[in-house]
Amino acid sequence: MANNKSYIDQYGVKTSKKLEKIKITAWEWVHDGGNWARKRDSIKMIKLRMRFEKEAERIGGVKYTFGDCLA
Repeated sequence: MANNKSYIDQYGVKTSKKLEKIKITAWEWVHDGGNWARKRDSIKMIKLRMRFEKEAERIGGVKYTFGDCLA
């Protein structure tokens, strides 16, 4: 592991524990059966996206986007 606590996961993707937590939180919230149209532009979605982008920038070399995590 590097000093910034990033690592390569089992699929060969660069990530960190914090980034994984953000991805899981976002995915579970989006796929909980609620209305996607209301969630898409919500404050919670904006905050999750900002947290994801900040962490991805911090560890550097992340080759996927927030949208990829929700698919």
